[in-house]
Amino acid sequence: MSMQMSVKSQFTKFTELFSELENCSEIEQKQKIEEMNKRMNKMNKEELCSVFTNGQLDRLNKMIEERKISLESAIPLLKHMGYCKAMKDFLGTSLCKSYLQERFEKMIVEEKKKKNEKLLFDLCECYISLYESLREALFSICVPCLLKVALNKEESEENQKEVEMALLALSNIRSYHRVGNGLYLNGMTEILKYHQKNHNLTQLAYQSAWVFLISRWTYNKCPNSNVLNELHFVGEATRELELLSKCVYLKKKEEERGKETKVEILLLRWLVIIVFYSQNAQIHGEEFVKLTRCIIDLCRAAKGNNREIQYKCFSFLYNIILREAESDGCVLREEAVDFILEEMHGPTIDNEVTTLSAYVFYNFSRILSRKKEKMNNLISFVWFAWSWLKGKAKEENEKENQKMMLNRKLREKMEEEGYEDIIVSFYESHLERSNFFGLPEDLNYYFIHHKES
Repeated sequence: MSMQMSVKSQFTKFTELFSELENCSEIEQKQKIEEMNKRMNKMNKEELCSVFTNGQLDRLNKMIEERKISLESAIPLLKHMGYCKAMKDFLGTSLCKSYLQERFEKMIVEEKKKKNEKLLFDLCECYISLYESLREALFSICVPCLLKVALNKEESEENQKEVEMALLALSNIRSYHRVGNGLYLNGMTEILKYHQKNHNLTQLAYQSAWVFLISRWTYNKCPNSNVLNELHFVGEATRELELLSKCVYLKKKEEERGKETKVEILLLRWLVIIVFYSQNAQIHGEEFVKLTRCIIDLCRAAKGNNREIQYKCFSFLYNIILREAESDGCVLREEAVDFILEEMHGPTIDNEVTTLSAYVFYNFSRILSRKKEKMNNLISFVWFAWSWLKGKAKEENEKENQKMMLNRKLREKMEEEGYEDIIVSFYESHLERSNFFGLPEDLNYYFIHHKES
């Protein structure tokens, strides 16, 4: 209760300071905005969301229109609102279009013609970081403008902060927005490669660059996998997760629960794009094995301490298990299945994790039940003959044998661990009372039907 009152007082004090802005001198406005920014840092996601949905942006626009505050004075507040929105991760939060957004859109076009680079950068950063519904026509102005700042390699602390804010703003452009390949690919590739060699970016800036790039990957059909492999996304993501995991203490006291540190926020943001990547990528190689092991360790540490991190870890393992067709040797699936079986034996399990586990094993039982397809048509025979001549058929056959042996091993492991008994207990205690959308109600669907001889 005391924590809730404390959080509430932060928002109450913020709104009081906000209402005082229009009756202050410019110097007093600056002081109050600094205090408001500090208050926002202490708010949780729900309270911070109220800052955006209670009409503050429209009130601020009216104050600018009536010249009770200058745009230059308001920009530090707007920038910090965008920063907090990104760090608290307002995914799925619908921010209504405001009159201030319309003002930004008009001014961005005007300032592009006037060539006032500093003001244009400030406007683009506020616009891109604050709003979800963006005019894609403005990307041709905003994206190159923000990238130009991000490409500045000056090592001063002030420039490093500007680079971080530019990349953080770009990371707010959601994956469903179309951004022309020519607007960003060369610049973003240069930023990532330079950092990998010289380590000039902050952790948040580097992570934000990857969020922007991975978000473009599926919907824009670019960059292709070769570019991501060249930039070593899987290896870099693993390294960053390992570094952050060493800096965070997830086992909190009861009164500290719900207060996420910056390191936890960075961990969660990495996991979001890793899960997104694992839904669409070719899952294979030693790097993916290391990433899977890293996420299993992180999931163990987060259990009972950070629900969001734990759930994102499970989501990644869900993708790994079900992407069976692309897996080389299935080492990833074996370790992921072992871990989830281990978790299912726990005395308590989160409802969302229960749902995800049921999805995993429902689909996994279908994978294990599939019979190896035989080549029964001319095209398959021609392909097989060609492969044999190229010396590949034997290799492919060995891979298939390896997968079959591992599938048998996993089935035996599931039988030893009492997987079907666990599913029955889940069904009895959860499935009938929870919304397991998309899962069959018939228990038989969760069992391994076809035993290999």
